[in-house]
Amino acid sequence: MRSALISGANKGLGLATARLLGQRGLRIWIGARSSAEGAAAAEELRGEGIDARHVTLDITSDASVAAAAARISDETGLDILINNAAI
Repeated sequence: MRSALISGANKGLGLATARLLGQRGLRIWIGARSSAEGAAAAEELRGEGIDARHVTLDITSDASVAAAAARISDETGLDILINNAAI
């Protein structure tokens, strides 16, 4: 199964993109600065039958990006990256 990470995917266009890709069979990684909001978005998508997971991701923090990359690499790998986060 192919995996996609979408930064800023806990609401708005990021969440809509996650939903559309998930409906097409991709495993979705919800990247969000807020763990609570990211987890809620992933849960919402799982309720729709989408394989969605949350990863804490703050694109302004090198440590956060490295930790997210390591987790995704360890768990599923990554095929698609969509940078939707705004700073």
